[in-house]
Formats: sequence, C-alpha cells, structure tokens
Amino acid sequence: MIRETEKQETEDNQCDPFSVEKIFGVATLGAVVSLGMYFLYQNLGEEHKKTVKDSLAAGFRAALHL
Repeated sequence: MIRETEKQETEDNQCDPFSVEKIFGVATLGAVVSLGMYFLYQNLGEEHKKTVKDSLAAGFRAALHL
C-alpha cells in the first residue's frame, strides 16, 4: 500500500508543469540570458544602441497594434 502511494506521488510530480525545479530552472535561464543581453548592449556604440532601441520600440508598437 505504501509503494502504491509513493508511485502515485512520483507520477504526479512528473506531470506537474509548475514544479519548483522547473520554475527555478526557467528563472535562472532567464536571468543568465538577460545578463548576457545587458552586457552586450552596454558594449555597443551609441549609434547601435539607438538602432536597437528604435527596433525594439517598433516591435512593441507592432505587437500592441499602436
């Protein structure tokens, strides 16, 4: 009886899309990617920074249909 309960708990944990491990992994990956993009952005020249800002602003406007 105990083994069936343990097996069911293990199966439930495998199907959980919001497990602590998955959330922590996604958050860590997002932080690393964000840090890398920030580092690259800070090393761009002023002209390239303006181009990136304008491109992102245009993309957000298009996504929001403004």
